[in-house]
Amino acid sequence: MRSLTFACIASLTVMACSVEPVPLEGLQCPCATGWTCDPGTNTCVQGEGGVCGRPGAEPSTTITVSELRSAWTTLNQVQLAWAAEGDEDLFEYEMDIAESEAALVNGDVLRTVTAEENPELARSFLPFTGGADAVLSTVVRDLDGDTRYFARLVAVDNSGRVSCAEAVGFRTNPALNSPGVLLANESLDGGGVMPTCVLLMTDPSRAAGGDAFFEYHAICLPDGSAVCEEPAIAGTSCWENVRIQGLDKPVTGMSEGDFRVAFYEVDVAIENSETGYYADLGIQLEAGFYIRGGYTLVADGEYHTYQIPLTELAGRDDAPAEMTLDSLAGGIRGFRVGTNWVHGATVRVDNAAVRW
Repeated sequence: MRSLTFACIASLTVMACSVEPVPLEGLQCPCATGWTCDPGTNTCVQGEGGVCGRPGAEPSTTITVSELRSAWTTLNQVQLAWAAEGDEDLFEYEMDIAESEAALVNGDVLRTVTAEENPELARSFLPFTGGADAVLSTVVRDLDGDTRYFARLVAVDNSGRVSCAEAVGFRTNPALNSPGVLLANESLDGGGVMPTCVLLMTDPSRAAGGDAFFEYHAICLPDGSAVCEEPAIAGTSCWENVRIQGLDKPVTGMSEGDFRVAFYEVDVAIENSETGYYADLGIQLEAGFYIRGGYTLVADGEYHTYQIPLTELAGRDDAPAEMTLDSLAGGIRGFRVGTNWVHGATVRVDNAAVRW
């Protein structure tokens, strides 16, 4: 690719201009759309993988993505965030993961996360939010702990052209220092369920681990509310939180350093439903619920593990907005998973825990 420089010659009667191509290969970083920064030379290259690692692709003239960054990491996951302009022409985002920046340049990636794995990547805005929540982040799961990775975001426009942000490096968190706190997975441990039609099931073949799991069947009314008995006329979808509450799980031995890397973890499988694009995940403490909203839950019938740093959970209702180590002094009272379920959906929840 070349940029264009205009050279003009003026006379008394006429001005003539010629267009001189300027090579972009070898220019100093930061780089133009479609080029990647080679960290060894701090120059712009296309590498063996072509534009944005996509052989044969052309640079987008409508979408620009930039400022890719690691927002947070856990043992096995990272949230990557970015800025975008012109994303109304978005067809799909793709996230390349590699072991080095040089590997990204040459198209030697470990995996590419697409909308098949993270459905929100096919959206410029989250559904059901009235266009208020732009898709400017995604969580990459199933990473190795204490491992250095590099990521590259590629935006594909409706014409198949691409734009990519400069690569960013990140390291997942080290191995756990503690077994953590397991939250009511093989029994209710003296707690209760809400709604009352959440069932504790024993079936190792359908559990994510161990023998038991919690199961909820979504039954919806036409007004969008959830009930536990089949109505004469059903609705299409409803919001409900699957809640396990009334627990008394003390948190002991957690230091301030541990708190900064501690995370809430839960396995969720969703059958017979659409993707939950705006889900709530969180735990209940003495002061109330601490939740991370705007999360995307995959609805393909398989278990997916979701990890969220405790520092990313925000207080709801009467709970203080920010969780601190002192917030855990009263122990963990419960946990919840909520989104807009399709009528007839089956939700399985397992292995809820706080780990550090």
